[in-house]
Amino acid sequence: MDDVIRCERCGRKLRSSPTMEFGLGKVCYEKNRLELVKAEYERNQQILEFEVDGIQRGKGTCLESAI
Repeated sequence: MDDVIRCERCGRKLRSSPTMEFGLGKVCYEKNRLELVKAEYERNQQILEFEVDGIQRGKGTCLESAI
């Protein structure tokens, strides 16, 4: 029976308790963290662009109706 705990991302053998607890090696943990940060950043950029577009359209509409 194989009692070896392997990284969920790359399949390499995990040796230290913290990596075994997370299920990821140090390098894979960092790569995973960076991917999550990048995804969150991109999601926030899309929300920001949507809000800016909405605000600009709203101001344009208000100004056009005031003229």
